[in-house]
Amino acid sequence: MIARVARFRLATLEHREEAERNASDRVAPSLARQPGFRAVYFGRFAELEAFSVSLFDDREAAGAAGVAMNAQPLLAGQVPEMLPSPEAVAFFDVVSSVVHDLVPAVGRLGYLALAPDQNEAAADLWVTSFSEMLEGAHGLCQVFFLRAPDSAQRISLTFWSSLEAMEAGGAAIAAWQAGEASAGRRPAYVAKDSFVLTELLTAIAGVPATMPDPAG
Repeated sequence: MIARVARFRLATLEHREEAERNASDRVAPSLARQPGFRAVYFGRFAELEAFSVSLFDDREAAGAAGVAMNAQPLLAGQVPEMLPSPEAVAFFDVVSSVVHDLVPAVGRLGYLALAPDQNEAAADLWVTSFSEMLEGAHGLCQVFFLRAPDSAQRISLTFWSSLEAMEAGGAAIAAWQAGEASAGRRPAYVAKDSFVLTELLTAIAGVPATMPDPAG
């Protein structure tokens, strides 16, 4: 499985509204119809900044889905000038995943770096143990660990049913890490930047696309 991670900087609130309408009504339904589709998430981390993460079986499926999506007609009232263009796009291999058939309300995207004196084999074992620990966390929807194929960049993605569930999950992670440290097992990764994704728009294979409730 591969992931395409795109970062957006939106010019105005009107551009943000159009980006979210485009994501929920045009992009997500088109991608979800394509072979090899797994999921797509679009969420804000600041007033005018957002991430989009789409997951497919492989790079070829992602490319074909992108071509098909770009061929979709514009929505009523849309003009090309209002459609978002990412300021950065990168592809990653999915190293590990936990997928529950639940629609998340919030997520966290964290950039990681391999800890000093650690190697990839040890890091992969750590990721497996971490995923197994996290799998039973209350309110967990999905987890993905991503590895850039041509650089040292890593990403941890966790999606949760609520902000409260994410906060409780963070406490559980901290407790697990403390236990690992007391047992003499060093962390495989050190945290870099971290972003909380809100107002999530999602489409997950087998689950209908969602739009945040404006009244909520």
